[in-house]
Amino acid sequence: MKSNDGLRLWLVVIQLLVVLKTGFVSGQCTITSSTIPYTEELPIGFVLTNLTTSSWTFVSSQPPDYIVLDIDSFGYYYLKAAKKIDVEDMKGTLIKVTLNCNGNKILLFPVSDRNEFSPIFSSPSYTVQVPEDASPGTVVFKAADHVTDEDFTKTLKFSALSQPTGQVPDGVASGMFEVAANGDVKVKGTLDYEKQTEYSFEIEVKEPPFSNTTKLTITLQNIDDTGPTFNVSVIGKDAFYITTISVYHMGEIPIAGGPIFAEDTDTKQYAVIYTPLTGPMSSYFSIDSSSGKVSVIKKLPEDTNSPIRLSFTAEDVSPKKLATGATLGIILNKESHFFQCKVLAARQDVCFPIT
Repeated sequence: MKSNDGLRLWLVVIQLLVVLKTGFVSGQCTITSSTIPYTEELPIGFVLTNLTTSSWTFVSSQPPDYIVLDIDSFGYYYLKAAKKIDVEDMKGTLIKVTLNCNGNKILLFPVSDRNEFSPIFSSPSYTVQVPEDASPGTVVFKAADHVTDEDFTKTLKFSALSQPTGQVPDGVASGMFEVAANGDVKVKGTLDYEKQTEYSFEIEVKEPPFSNTTKLTITLQNIDDTGPTFNVSVIGKDAFYITTISVYHMGEIPIAGGPIFAEDTDTKQYAVIYTPLTGPMSSYFSIDSSSGKVSVIKKLPEDTNSPIRLSFTAEDVSPKKLATGATLGIILNKESHFFQCKVLAARQDVCFPIT
């Protein structure tokens, strides 16, 4: 074998070894894969992919300046990192490179983001006000809006943490609120200012291996959602008053246990008015809309059935005009007219003359 033949053989062997080791194919405009994934933080000079010995030219890269085309001493082309590939710096997770070798060829480099930064709440605690009539499902706080995370790809997950038993109930443990994985705090139960005015709990945000917490306090806003409260016991749904008068009585009626009275005990800001009396004998009576005083305004028939039941409501002077019902039971005393008039005279009450 001539020496030149031996040299050619060694060159062929070397070329085969290079092909086996690097994937280079001399003289071909081919690429082994058009999509090559990597994880961020690749160092400068890192070889991303090997090409061939053909005449490759660099067309473009988006974003620019992260990947460049280079050639080694054997005449093989390859792509390498021109600067550290960092997703936060790139503001993206994909590098698109266009090369030309007998036509344009596109290579895609998806870059996986690594969690490098801890999510941070902008404040150690927050307080929000929620109307007591907020229905279940209502979002009252968005925790995600108060978290900063410098990672480009955010995989935040929120949850509630139990807190020690204290004077302020745990809003989640009590079933009144819930925290969704996306950080939305929602009403879960039926809120009632008259039963509880404040709740609190801790919210945790996780992005492994990092986590952070904050405290959320929820104060309820009192809403005018109940009618006025009467100064007597409630029987069924209505307040109940009772009195006894003579069938010959005229004028204001004395009420057993004190006068009729109702007030806005919910918000304590609205006046109360009394609506006209209703019932079979209501035309014989009247009620003062402001004071609640009930009077006989015309003579009752002596054969009137006893007791008389009159209905009315106390209504607060609010936009909602919330009302509470009441019943007045009147027992009639049907002693003789002469006896009744003597009794009424002793009380300085009016006695109707017999007609």
